[in-house]
Amino acid sequence: MKISARTKGALKIVFGLSLVFALFGAIGIVGWEYSNSDAFCADACHNVHPEEPFAHQASQHANVNCVECHMGRLATFQTMKTKVSHSKHLWGVIMGYERPLTAPSMPTSRDSCEGCHSKQSHQHDSIRTHKHYAADAASTETSIQLVMRTAAGHRRAEGGRGIHWHSDEGNQVRFISTDPQNQNIPWVEVTYPDGEKVVFNDISQPLSADEVARSEKRLMECVDCHNRTGHHFVNPEAIIDDAIASGWLDRSQPYIKARVREMLTKEYSTIEEARQVVEAAYEQYVKDFPDVARDFPEELEESKEYVFERQEAYANWLVRSRFRHPDVSWQSFQDLSGHKYTAGCFRCHGGRHSSDQGKPISANCTTCHNVPSVRRESDPAVTRVFAERVSLDNPVPESHKTHEFILSHREMEGRKICSTCHDGAMKHGVDNSSFCSNPACHDTVWPGLDLPPLTLSKNNE
Repeated sequence: MKISARTKGALKIVFGLSLVFALFGAIGIVGWEYSNSDAFCADACHNVHPEEPFAHQASQHANVNCVECHMGRLATFQTMKTKVSHSKHLWGVIMGYERPLTAPSMPTSRDSCEGCHSKQSHQHDSIRTHKHYAADAASTETSIQLVMRTAAGHRRAEGGRGIHWHSDEGNQVRFISTDPQNQNIPWVEVTYPDGEKVVFNDISQPLSADEVARSEKRLMECVDCHNRTGHHFVNPEAIIDDAIASGWLDRSQPYIKARVREMLTKEYSTIEEARQVVEAAYEQYVKDFPDVARDFPEELEESKEYVFERQEAYANWLVRSRFRHPDVSWQSFQDLSGHKYTAGCFRCHGGRHSSDQGKPISANCTTCHNVPSVRRESDPAVTRVFAERVSLDNPVPESHKTHEFILSHREMEGRKICSTCHDGAMKHGVDNSSFCSNPACHDTVWPGLDLPPLTLSKNNE
């Protein structure tokens, strides 16, 4: 069959147009993929703090793209629609803007976190072991073990339902915050499955009825506690403790914890300055400990190779805790999932919030975890103090189950009420010799916990 010249011309046009459409389609796909990449989000578009991409790569969500959290796991056309709504930020990017400390356009946890994390898969308790090191010559280790009561589906003997009670189906927690990072929360409303509502006000800064009516009420979500899972900026203390526990830092080197902490708290403005800080610290260390260089040359060389000569990695440690941008550090991005270094849980559970009927928000530690078990190398006899076992023969007293127990037991002990049930005089303190001498409780100041100080005598009695 003979094809006419006109038909051949039409076929060439169709073929040419197909190539053009295919080319534009390929360019569009490549462009779409690039616009969803971390490089585009962090550098080309938003130009966020330069430390954030590094922190993201060091996090447990390193393989999750920015858009999967900041826009959610959406269908293609939904993503396009959301991208268009974000175009309001373009003018600021073009004209220049102050790098933000918050992400106001974040989707709800249901549209982001729960795209990967099923609620059912997190209904379990877990054991956590945290190791901390002192700033003494031996960098003495203290190991703290906790049973984290994460599961929310069953009521416990202490009266709580676990940490994830806040996100249980049927419960609703709303709150008012007075700052963009939700650090200060003066008002909380809880709606229980039966429809009962209880409002708790911070008695140290109560809001008026008019202020409550005018304020935005935020529904509590995963990110209100797990706010740093995408890019975690770490307290220098935690960085060093993790490095020693993992063997990255050799604590056989005298005062290694103290010297590294000193480095991590120095000021610098460039990576090169950070490298100089590290090099100067190593040279000073050799001068201060010549015996180490003489008696342990191989160990010292190994320390130099894996600690001080790895300056790029070490400089990144500095970056993770102290930013190059003026007045910005790890403290500008506080982790709210705990309460050791930040107020975290104590934003609401700090002993200040109470209902009109006088019911407080629980400040009982055992609602979220057991009484910490401590093992310290510095103790005369290495021991681990465990909470008293609870059984049918040894039930928890009703007075110990109340929300106020952590707040009131100190006063009870001071009035010698404890001795009416417990044999002998009750001894409390920090020597780790008994259940009531737990250094994880008595030897620590918790940010945001508003409790009066407990005065201890020298013999901890």
